[in-house]
Amino acid sequence: MRMLVLSDSLPTDSGYPHIEVYRWTASNRPLISNYHILVLDMKMYRDTRATPEAFTRITEEIVKLLKSGGVVICLTYTITEIEGKISRYRIVYDHPARRERTTDTKVTSYDWLPTGILEATELYRKSDPGTDYELIKKSEELKPYFDCVEGFQKIIEGGVYSESRKKWIFRYPEFSNGGFRIRTCDMDVIAINPVTKDPIACVIYYQGGSLIFLPQSEHDPLNVVYYLFQIGKRYYELNIEERGLFLDAPEWIENYKTEHEKSIEVEISQLEDSLQKEKSKRSRFQKIDALLYATNKTLEKAVMLVFQDFGLNVEKADPGANKDLVVEDNSGNRLLVEVTGVKGKINSNSRKMAQLWDLVLEKRSEEKIVLIANTYREKEPAERSGEENFTEKVINLCEKNDICLMTTVDLFNLWKNVREGKKTPEQVIDSVLETNGIYIIQYPRSDS
Repeated sequence: MRMLVLSDSLPTDSGYPHIEVYRWTASNRPLISNYHILVLDMKMYRDTRATPEAFTRITEEIVKLLKSGGVVICLTYTITEIEGKISRYRIVYDHPARRERTTDTKVTSYDWLPTGILEATELYRKSDPGTDYELIKKSEELKPYFDCVEGFQKIIEGGVYSESRKKWIFRYPEFSNGGFRIRTCDMDVIAINPVTKDPIACVIYYQGGSLIFLPQSEHDPLNVVYYLFQIGKRYYELNIEERGLFLDAPEWIENYKTEHEKSIEVEISQLEDSLQKEKSKRSRFQKIDALLYATNKTLEKAVMLVFQDFGLNVEKADPGANKDLVVEDNSGNRLLVEVTGVKGKINSNSRKMAQLWDLVLEKRSEEKIVLIANTYREKEPAERSGEENFTEKVINLCEKNDICLMTTVDLFNLWKNVREGKKTPEQVIDSVLETNGIYIIQYPRSDS
């Protein structure tokens, strides 16, 4: 089990091979979702607090970690504002009946929290620290850490004790389509302010993982790291058990499994193999779907896969060549294919057109130049109908130079027709070879 710590105060050399400590602004920080436990220490340098992207860029990774059953431990601290920086558009949540939207809220060191959790906990707000607290949950993992906790810096809002369920629940807003609804998840309170009874340490069970908030501990820093690992390990094991998984079963357990369990495992293995094959097939379709939105290498790959599906030999051109792909059929006909994706139409000033004119001088008699363009690539294909994909000047020049112009939408539809048996690959290639200028797809007539 591995733990990653982001801290400006804990030593970077933890002394434990499975625990790695990095400064918040470290450029070589590893991917968070590769770990089981993440510790975020909110007590940080002034320079760190002037770097908002250190907090806002990791939210997606944190959610991914939690969804896998991981544990995120936040060591709270009173200073939250990031100096001189303005946050992204934030919805400030105060009460289900009231929302205030603001564009001048400063980024805080808690902006790594998922949307909804950030608003409900109100950790981005200033709060008064205190010295007295009451430890409610005295487990063997938590007690050693709290032995040197001398007070608290933050209160965690959002928790409500349910009398009917005899447990704490955490309420947070889920925003969508300009509105929001209140969602709930389980919560354990670890320690409270003895006067107000507000939680100053707790566990929020969110998205299958554990989000733990703890006050700072004055233990020796190496001890702090060790105790945090023990806490994270315990909650990670609980999360995995809750998901129906088990950790590190010994090899000899195979000798004690029933025949029924073994047969189930064989069946699961076969289903997993079958699922993997289907995922591989789907992946190919997804790559071809990129014909409708992609550009550059992704679009080239999609075009290549379509021609391969037609049973044609496809080769990538050498780097720096005036073409992207060379496609050849069984009759020796060769298509010199140039691929591009643009936000609008293709005009005569396009860099791709300059490459085509050079290619005209290079091509042999049995070769046909084809420009395949994903025009208006940011629009849904249905919205591109009626748009001018190639200017009249481009069409005229290509007609005179035996160049075929085709959109990726047409290529996608041709591919679908071939898969559905409405056209043959030979018919498609013949129609391309015969086209000088803009390609017009001929849809099969219905039987009616």
